[in-house]
Amino acid sequence: TASAWMSAPLSTETAVCPGKDAAKEILDGIRSRTFQRIVVMVGAGISVSAKLPDFRSPGGFYDQLKEQGMPCPEEILSRNHFETHPQMFYNVVKSLKIGEAEPTPAHRFVRLLEKKGLLLRCYTQNIDALERKAGVSLDKLVEAHGTMAEGYCLKCNSPCQPDVFFPPEGGTVPPCPACGGLLRPGITLYGEPLPQRFRDNATVDFKQADLVIVMGTSLSVQPFAGLLGAINHHCSVLLVNREVPYVMRALVRSRAMWSMTSRITKRQPGKIGMLLGECDDGVRKIARQVGWDSELK
Repeated sequence: TASAWMSAPLSTETAVCPGKDAAKEILDGIRSRTFQRIVVMVGAGISVSAKLPDFRSPGGFYDQLKEQGMPCPEEILSRNHFETHPQMFYNVVKSLKIGEAEPTPAHRFVRLLEKKGLLLRCYTQNIDALERKAGVSLDKLVEAHGTMAEGYCLKCNSPCQPDVFFPPEGGTVPPCPACGGLLRPGITLYGEPLPQRFRDNATVDFKQADLVIVMGTSLSVQPFAGLLGAINHHCSVLLVNREVPYVMRALVRSRAMWSMTSRITKRQPGKIGMLLGECDDGVRKIARQVGWDSELK
């Protein structure tokens, strides 16, 4: 029954309509190029295999800060704290420096979607810039929380690179070479609005998307998590993640209700498929199914 379906536990590959393998159908659609306007949403989970810490998972960046005696990590990453205690701020975020980290298979998969002409946009919560390093074009990329790949001066707005704004080991915060002002990374701090590029593109892109791929994110931070609410009912969604976020569970139930009315309206909702596990394993499975495995390596 409909009520039993809506309350049933979600499996690794779940369809809106019972009995259909939605994940496989979505992968078939990628292979056949049925999907032409794919939007990808990614979070820290796609960078874990690059040895970069995520934020909210057990043992992640926030837990590490709490172990160091900082009970409210969000306050450390606020603009007010940065401006009043820049040295402490940089001591904390130095572990987030890009360094020698290399893109993971998940990052390369996003680049492959662009290469195939299927990527409408990639929305990333990550500040590690590994999407850039993988070769994703800047016009295809929306860094919702900014990036550590570049910075600027709070006083004169002059741009600067990480090797300029990060203090040397044991040293003090360097001043702006142009005006002597305070340099900061180009990330979105707590208390700041998301970048203008996010606000300019999000609504349009998610309305146009025919497939949204969600990878490595708990979808627990707004307004990023709310982006799925902007998609049309015909848009399919593929989750590649360790767990099913609450937002996805709500979407499944909403689509289940919509599928019941589709018998009357004759308008079928998009599929919702799930590949649960590590992101790298998920994208490798996708690549095998659609015939791109040799290109992903």
